[in-house]
Amino acid sequence: MQFQTVGWEQILMSVPKNWTMIYEKDTKKSTKEEKGYFGFRDPSGKKLEISFVQIKKKPPKLENVIKDYYKSLKKEKRKIKIRKEATRTVNGHKARYLYWELEKEKVQGYVTVWICEKTNRLLICTNQYLIKNKQLEKSLFLEILSHIQCHPQKAYNYWSAPNLQFFTPTSNFNLVSSRFLIGLTFLNFKSDDMEINSYRVGLADQKIHSEDELPKWFKSYYRKHFPLVPSSYNPQKFEKLLFKKKISAWRSREVTKSRIKLKSQYFETYLWTQAEKNDIYCIIFKLNSKSVDINRKTIEEITKLTIGAN
Repeated sequence: MQFQTVGWEQILMSVPKNWTMIYEKDTKKSTKEEKGYFGFRDPSGKKLEISFVQIKKKPPKLENVIKDYYKSLKKEKRKIKIRKEATRTVNGHKARYLYWELEKEKVQGYVTVWICEKTNRLLICTNQYLIKNKQLEKSLFLEILSHIQCHPQKAYNYWSAPNLQFFTPTSNFNLVSSRFLIGLTFLNFKSDDMEINSYRVGLADQKIHSEDELPKWFKSYYRKHFPLVPSSYNPQKFEKLLFKKKISAWRSREVTKSRIKLKSQYFETYLWTQAEKNDIYCIIFKLNSKSVDINRKTIEEITKLTIGAN
C-alpha cells in the first residue's frame, strides 16, 4: 500500500495514497484558533476524522472525554454490542481509546483521545469500518496513529489543501479563512504583523500560452475572482525570477497607503504556473512597510518552500 504525507493545523500524518482529505467548509476563524477539524475518505466512504480544541483552563480527564463520546453514540439510538477501553501512546503522549461494535449494523470503530502538551490541545481521532474488514482496518488505523505528529517538529508547518501545498512558520501564524471550490483553492493566514493570501486557480479550458502572459492575465483576473483582496492592492510592475527546478515566477513589490488608517502598506506578490496541471498559483504578502526588513527571511522561505512543492 502506498502512503502520502499530509499536514493540517500543525498536525502531520501519513495516510494511504487513495485517501482524499475532508475540510471544514469555508472556514472563517478568529486569529486565535479555538478548534479545528479535518478527515479523510476513499471511494467506499469516510475513513478517519481528527478534531481538536484548544485547552484554556484545566485539561479534561481523558476518561470523561471517552464517556462523552460513548454517550453521543447512544444518543444516535445505536445499540452498542461491545465496548472496550484501554490506554496507548500517541506521539509521546498518554492516550485513551474506546473500541466499539454496533449490534445490528455490522460496524465497529475506534475513538482515540489525547492531550498534546506542546500545543495545549485536546485531540480526538475517530474511525469506523465494516466488521468484515476489521483486520485490515484495525492494523491500518494503528499504523497511522503510530506515525502521527500532533505538534510541530520543524520550523515550518505543512498545509495540504486541494491542489495546493503551503508552508507557514510554526509560531504566530493562524489559518483565518479558507475556500475550496472547483477551480479555486484559497488560504488566508494572519500573524501579529503579516497577512498572507495563497491562491490556486485551475484554468480548465483556458490556456496561458506563455509565462510572459501571466502578469497581464493576473491584472485582469484577480479583482473579480480572488477572495479577500485588499482594496488598496494594485500591483503595477512584475519582474521575472528563477527558482529551483527551473521554475519561473513573477514578483511584484508595491507600497500603498491605506485609505482608512493612512498608513503605508507593503504588498509582495509571487505568481507562477504549472503547465502540466494548467494551474496558476499566487501568494500575496501584506504587511506594514516598516516591518518588511524583519520579515524578509520569512517571506523568502515561505515562497521558496511553496513554489518548490507546487
